[in-house]
Amino acid sequence: MQTSIPIITGASLTGMPELIRSQLGPLAERRAFGSAGLTPEVVATENAFIPESALVTFIDSTARQAGMPNLGLAIAQHLSLTRYGTWGRYLMEAETLGASLARCRAAIQMHASYSTFRVEQEAGLVWVRYRFPTSAQDGYANLAFCGVGILIDYARQYAEPDWLPEVIEFDIPRPPRIVDIEDAFPCRLRFSARCLGIGIDPALLGTRPRNPLPEQRTTLA
Repeated sequence: MQTSIPIITGASLTGMPELIRSQLGPLAERRAFGSAGLTPEVVATENAFIPESALVTFIDSTARQAGMPNLGLAIAQHLSLTRYGTWGRYLMEAETLGASLARCRAAIQMHASYSTFRVEQEAGLVWVRYRFPTSAQDGYANLAFCGVGILIDYARQYAEPDWLPEVIEFDIPRPPRIVDIEDAFPCRLRFSARCLGIGIDPALLGTRPRNPLPEQRTTLA
């Protein structure tokens, strides 16, 4: 029986090769692509998709080669939803964060197959939650850090540039040492959750984008 392979847009890599090249050198960048079975062209190709397992390997193999087990924390600070091509533009054209999150919920399968995206209210907070289908894969922790970085950047498109959520949930076990994670994400942290999540003030849902796009033409179709 054939097993379906989760795929994700190649734009998810945007920002990662440049950081690896600048911090670790061009050889490390070539090794990252080679270990994942990818080529640099996939990043700039509109509507290109890659196996999500290759995204995990791209980050984790680089972390291992560089001796930086938490490399994903550094990468997370350089990721932005605004660089996710047409799909990202569709989300960013919404007039409020709440409307944008509704768009994301409707269009998530155009970004990644088998992923889940939810917006829920619990204990006075709105939770924006995302689950990678590769969350059980070895080396996933670095992708989890990147995923949280994207969720935070998403909200920052409507909030302040240095905004942080009230709480972050990670779907990884609590590491023995979390000081690096606390430095990268200085807010309350929880581990061993069902999926990635950020808890935000409900008032943020009504905020308008800090840098609205000049035209609103992108449709779900």
